[in-house]
Amino acid sequence: TDFLNSFDMSCRSRLAVLNQKLTELERRVEYIEARISNTENPGQNHLDENELDLGSENFV
Repeated sequence: TDFLNSFDMSCRSRLAVLNQKLTELERRVEYIEARISNTENPGQNHLDENELDLGSENFV
């Protein structure tokens, strides 16, 4: 049973980390979509790299 409990805790921990990463990605996608949809001038729909810090996190 120790193995199963350890495995369960490991899986739950990994799923929690994955959930946090997915939530962050969803938030960033929503931000980008809002910026694009709220752009008044079509020539200005690019994002400045400094405005959205994507960081260097590994999402896989």
